[in-house]
Amino acid sequence: FRRVIVACPGPQAAALLPGASPIHRVAAALDYAPCWAAMLRFDEPVSLPYDGVHFEDELLGWAARESSKPGRAPGARWVLHASHQWSRAHLEVDDEWVQRAMVNRFRELTGARPVTAVVHRWRYALAHHRAGASALYDPVRGLGLCGDALGAPRVEGAFVSGSTMSALLLGDVGGADTTA
Repeated sequence: FRRVIVACPGPQAAALLPGASPIHRVAAALDYAPCWAAMLRFDEPVSLPYDGVHFEDELLGWAARESSKPGRAPGARWVLHASHQWSRAHLEVDDEWVQRAMVNRFRELTGARPVTAVVHRWRYALAHHRAGASALYDPVRGLGLCGDALGAPRVEGAFVSGSTMSALLLGDVGGADTTA
């Protein structure tokens, strides 16, 4: 290939990029907060006066009524995110233990009792903000790096980073090194 674009979390990107490329160093330095996430399903709608909530809680950070979003399948479902601090402290704990902890805490806070729950360890959930370009390109090697960790940490940052990467590629006719 003449060009390769890497758009995965920094530690994973660094493992793919050659150490001689200046974007390898940037990828290796990108930092993320982890997050345990859970999907809870209920037999009946959960009677809460909101579709989303940020908790000021050591364990739970956020919850959203997934089934309230347009185009979703029928049924009562909530998505939970554990706080980043709790997730980091329990990142390598057994899935079943984390599931019980998250479900029990949601029940304590809301009274809601799910019939099923599934958890997912999201190792690279929230990129810590990094000042600098929202996408990087090494024209000598034809390598690019983009993603929310380079722009702003959220889906909007990922979009801007991808758009910037596209512009860098379309403008690559032996142009200047954009890895600074």
